[in-house]
Amino acid sequence: SRAHGMFFGSSPDRTSQIQGVMDAVFTYNVPLNLSTNAWVMNVVVTNVPPSITLKWNAVSNCYYLIERRSPPQTTWQRLASVTPPSYTDATVVPGNEYEYRLSPDAAVPQEFFAATDPGHLTMTSGLRLPANELPDHVLLIVDRSITNNVPFSTAVTGLIRDLSAEGWVVARYNGPRHDDAVWANNPARIAEVKTWIANYRIANPDKAKAVLLLGHLPIPRSGMLSPDGHSYRPLPADGYYGDFDGVWTDTMNWPLAPAIEVPNVPGDGIFDQELIPPNAAGIAAVELAVGRVDFANMPTFAGATPARSEVDLLVQYMTKTRRYRRAEVTLPERAIYGPYFSSNAVTEASDKLGQHLSKLGARLGIGVVGTNASGSVKADFFTANLPAVWGVQGGFAGGYSLIHSRGPVNAYHGIVPHQTSDLLLDAAEPPIAFSVVEGSWMPEWNAADHLGRALLSTRNYGYAWSYAGATRIEWQYPVMALGKTLGEAWRKTQNDAWMWPLGSVTYQSIYGTGVRVYIGDPSQGGYVFATLLGDPTLRQAPSRPPGTLTGQVNGSGHRVFSWAASPEPGAMYHVYRSAVGVGGEWTRLTAVPLASLGYTDTAPPPGSPAYLVRSLVLRSVASGSITNLSAGNLWP
Repeated sequence: SRAHGMFFGSSPDRTSQIQGVMDAVFTYNVPLNLSTNAWVMNVVVTNVPPSITLKWNAVSNCYYLIERRSPPQTTWQRLASVTPPSYTDATVVPGNEYEYRLSPDAAVPQEFFAATDPGHLTMTSGLRLPANELPDHVLLIVDRSITNNVPFSTAVTGLIRDLSAEGWVVARYNGPRHDDAVWANNPARIAEVKTWIANYRIANPDKAKAVLLLGHLPIPRSGMLSPDGHSYRPLPADGYYGDFDGVWTDTMNWPLAPAIEVPNVPGDGIFDQELIPPNAAGIAAVELAVGRVDFANMPTFAGATPARSEVDLLVQYMTKTRRYRRAEVTLPERAIYGPYFSSNAVTEASDKLGQHLSKLGARLGIGVVGTNASGSVKADFFTANLPAVWGVQGGFAGGYSLIHSRGPVNAYHGIVPHQTSDLLLDAAEPPIAFSVVEGSWMPEWNAADHLGRALLSTRNYGYAWSYAGATRIEWQYPVMALGKTLGEAWRKTQNDAWMWPLGSVTYQSIYGTGVRVYIGDPSQGGYVFATLLGDPTLRQAPSRPPGTLTGQVNGSGHRVFSWAASPEPGAMYHVYRSAVGVGGEWTRLTAVPLASLGYTDTAPPPGSPAYLVRSLVLRSVASGSITNLSAGNLWP
């Protein structure tokens, strides 16, 4: 550009030159109006010779920095600086997981960027990745106020067997119930739950990986936040239960004012933090994944025919997720996404919330089927009747139990309002496994008849829900395409938040003066309101387990087992043993996968050991391949 000269003015033909005196002119070795419009990235995997090619949909004049890391690495290795649309990494090794990061490779003033969304893209890939067959310990915390209910107690026992059949070691604690009437009773109850988790981690170093809160357990609250543009208030912050070295405080004074719904003052048991706080070393991260299943205060379902109480809904949830984790219910691996915030074409083109949700919908499909259009379908998942693993939705909410409340928006998109009461009928149940929803009041998932919890209250589907938090949360659920659990994706969302600069927040005068800037640094944690409602151990594409397992003791004292074949084509099998029975640590007995349908343990330990048989198949998707290990069958 400098070689060809330049002009200053308002017309390219130089007829409207600038009038005045210029003190100085600075030029940069990048084009003006630098465009970083790479919206999504996909990969093409080659097995022989092994390579991973990154492709992104940029029409850009920008160089992109390609970086890579492999778990458990947290720092990035620079690979190259290239122009669109692709880059091939030929240094990959089968069996290793790789995460790639794409970002503009230009150090220029921010105002030079014509479009900055997104500033970064990531993609997880790998060839023939091994199964995570022994995922360590899950901490199951059960609402002790309902443990005397026989159907509930029986369902919890079944849940422990289901978790054990997936390789988990289950540690159970019966915890206190949240007090909805008197907040002052809750801080001590929150501390009780957190203390038990902390003590378990100390007694079992590096073992615990996830926490499942089952029932109406104490709900931490934190910050003074308005992610949905409404009243400022402390929001539920279950991430507190997964963070063990962050410095949480309760010293700030957030006084009550017309713009604030709930006060937050020193010593009230409500934390100050808006983001997961850094530890003493300046790093913000959670150590455990946290998921919650809570159906308290859902009066609409209590008034159904037949009535479904809080306990009924908990039992129903454990029953239907058992069917899902054992692949008795299967759904197409695609995302049904619908961003509905605009009432005409002009506002739709500039809709940042809608763009954010559309990007998430595209990424969820790309990990499985690449850029094939079947991977993500634009529709209202409430009424489209399109079965899918993922449903992504955004719209104006008219309270906690209603979405799509604005007539002009509904008319433009051809949609209708949806509310909690609609979901009482099986015919109205969306055939969606996991949903992500953006809307007013959605961060307060503990409210009565909350729409997100209502989606989990349906009879057959609805296994997890999250508040989208657009444009504040970069959900990492796409990593589930390669076998990660919901909890692993939630934890990655929180811990990688520093990669996605959150911009700045200007506080009203009652908060003090100035602007707090989040700069995209490891000291920046994820927002406290990034909540996972659902079982954090669930996976996106469970494979089918083997058939019925039978065992007997022969005359030599050996334990002889046989089982029916899994319906999965090409399935093979591993056999595991726990010396202390179901719920304990598993040890794999088979050095290599078995093609046969039987196994003999010639050296069983004394006592009453438990055995587990699981099937494994190679799962190949657009982002790579992984050994997919099923839930198993237990004996006895």
